[in-house]
Amino acid sequence: MAKTPIFLVLMVCCLLAVFAERKRFTLYVNSHHRDLNETLYADDHECHTIPYFYRNRASSIKTHGHCVVLFPSLDCKEGEEFFFKAHCEGDGCCRHTDFADCEIEKDDGTVLKIDNAAQAYVIC
Repeated sequence: MAKTPIFLVLMVCCLLAVFAERKRFTLYVNSHHRDLNETLYADDHECHTIPYFYRNRASSIKTHGHCVVLFPSLDCKEGEEFFFKAHCEGDGCCRHTDFADCEIEKDDGTVLKIDNAAQAYVIC
């Protein structure tokens, strides 16, 4: 009988450890982390679709110390990456508080923006 409570405690501890390792970030529909928001979780480096209500609506992000890549396409197309991480500089690096100035120029001259355009993400 004493083994059952010990087993349950160990199972709960394992579950807590798994959830503690999951990386998270929060998308906001307005700049400067205002108003409606959604916190998303992932612990892999796979392409994930942003929930329908927040697709094409995000204007700022809190990464909670993690690296997040947003994409204006559902398939996380290479060459269309917008990076949100600490100390990021150069093309594709964006400000967390306002996506308005965040853009990248593709090889063919097309300019992509992520403000109100994010559809998918990868935890990097």
